[in-house]
Amino acid sequence: MGESGHLSSCKTAGEDTYEANRSLGLPDDCRDFSDAAILLKHFVGSKPFRLLTNNPKKIDDLAELGLHDVTRQKHVTGVGQWNKRYLHAKQTWGHGLDDEDFQTGGLVHENFTVDVGLPNIVRLSIGRTERK
Repeated sequence: MGESGHLSSCKTAGEDTYEANRSLGLPDDCRDFSDAAILLKHFVGSKPFRLLTNNPKKIDDLAELGLHDVTRQKHVTGVGQWNKRYLHAKQTWGHGLDDEDFQTGGLVHENFTVDVGLPNIVRLSIGRTERK
């Protein structure tokens, strides 16, 4: 069984994503944002921008890749019974989620979004959207 299958087994056994990764000897988050940084540098250049994310580590990772003028913008627009456990795990592991964020409904986005104002309008989104 591959890492994905083992991870799924751990999660089925009651572990959240972070606990399952650690049980398997994996890092908490092994995503690589170097491709996103290349795109951001191309489209945004050295201009400051807002990153819609609840994960402050993404800001740190982008800074390590040369993007230093990035402001984190919290982004929670929906929570349902099906994703509360997932979001609570994110909150526990340092994501910028507050208890009142768990009272909203609609969509939950976990992505990079870049808005650059006129005359250079760019909207870049990398990630996923889950519908309630």
